[in-house]
Amino acid sequence: MKTILYMTLTANGLINQADETHPVPKEILANFIGFIVSTGNLINGRKTFELLRQSPSMKSFPNAELVVVSRQKQNTGRAFVANSPRQALDHLRHLNFSTALIAGGTQLNSAFHSECLVNEIYLNMVPTLNSNGIRLTLAKDLEADLELIGTNRLNKHIIQLHYKAFR
Repeated sequence: MKTILYMTLTANGLINQADETHPVPKEILANFIGFIVSTGNLINGRKTFELLRQSPSMKSFPNAELVVVSRQKQNTGRAFVANSPRQALDHLRHLNFSTALIAGGTQLNSAFHSECLVNEIYLNMVPTLNSNGIRLTLAKDLEADLELIGTNRLNKHIIQLHYKAFR
């Protein structure tokens, strides 16, 4: 199964944290929803899922299979709760998905990277420097070579980089 990690980073290398003063740019949101619709699924960590669940954009992909990776049992509504990245991927494989879309924070990224489960990475680079973002990964032994597959300009200020990941 191909796995795609989707992230938005600030110019100083942090995962961009959207808030009332810095919302997700509409171009990134539209692109992200397009990925969810095309893959038919989305894997989040618990914290990212809670943020997404409150978002009006959730209505844009009503048929997507949602998977939450969490060790905590919780009421997620229609989302499947997996206790590991491998269980999340096994669940999607069982439903005959060929590609998994991963979008989360530090813990989820680290969990997938530490198990060498990321094939491709889409990085949206936003032109901002801020200290409110979170680190890309917690994995101390993370080593991966990336090959640039392509670029896409989402607007005149935001560039999307598409990489293939090698371990």
